[in-house]
Amino acid sequence: MIDGGYAVRRVAAAPADVMFRGVREICSVSDCISQSPEQWINTWLHNDFGWFNAVTDALQMLPEETVHRLFAYRVHDEVFRKGAALPLEAPANVAPEPIPATFETVGFDAISRSKTTTRGFDCSPLSCNSMAAECSANEQCLFATLDAAIDAARRFSIDQPEPGDYYVVEVLEGRVEYAEPDPEAFAGAELRPGETNAIDEYKEWAANRYNPGHYLGGTIEPHLRKYALGPRARRVSAVFIGFWAIAGAGTLGAALILGDSGFGLADWVGISAFTVLFGTAAWKMAHDSPNSPRGE
Repeated sequence: MIDGGYAVRRVAAAPADVMFRGVREICSVSDCISQSPEQWINTWLHNDFGWFNAVTDALQMLPEETVHRLFAYRVHDEVFRKGAALPLEAPANVAPEPIPATFETVGFDAISRSKTTTRGFDCSPLSCNSMAAECSANEQCLFATLDAAIDAARRFSIDQPEPGDYYVVEVLEGRVEYAEPDPEAFAGAELRPGETNAIDEYKEWAANRYNPGHYLGGTIEPHLRKYALGPRARRVSAVFIGFWAIAGAGTLGAALILGDSGFGLADWVGISAFTVLFGTAAWKMAHDSPNSPRGE
């Protein structure tokens, strides 16, 4: 078997059809039912089998919100044409990194390829032509053994359920794993004056979040504390809030100077409260200590 490369696919459930009895999902090599991400070919990172030589290249195709799964492929060293087995010459750019031992075989496919000048393969009769029941496919719509796939490829190359030569491909599935961030990588980061360690703050909050009084003025979540803005952001916020306090004070001053402003008692009370509230908030935002444990 020749290592062929890697790909990610959105695996489709088997159609509710008597021809797919016993099949749970479609893991065929063909892209007709279980499809690769859109625009995967536009990266031009794939080889002439239509797969990627590196797992990282294949994973680049994953959409942001994905239900795609990671596969690796090995190709049998013979291609079948009109019943005859011919030696397979793999394209020169098919040079994938070794398939990790964590990948597990889910079955074997017999797939057509009508032109060697095109990248990738064409159709899998098991799924594309609903031959899964006739050929005793497994739950993944693949042949359970290599010998069964070879016999089918030889037959398909004669019967031509899909036009072209036929290849036998082992399908292996791996896990899409993402590296966890290393907390030690942030341990040596120096804090600027007025900053606090966000990781330590969150740990402290998580350890005490169920303590009595937590929602009655005790420690609140770090991202809700005003000093999480940082010293510079607090000063900018104080200026913004102070502007509205000054605007309120200016309105009151203009009303006093002009005399008959048309303001009623409710207007005077409302603007005065607005001015005092925003003025107090601006002063506290600018002067409160960033190390306040309560974020008050």
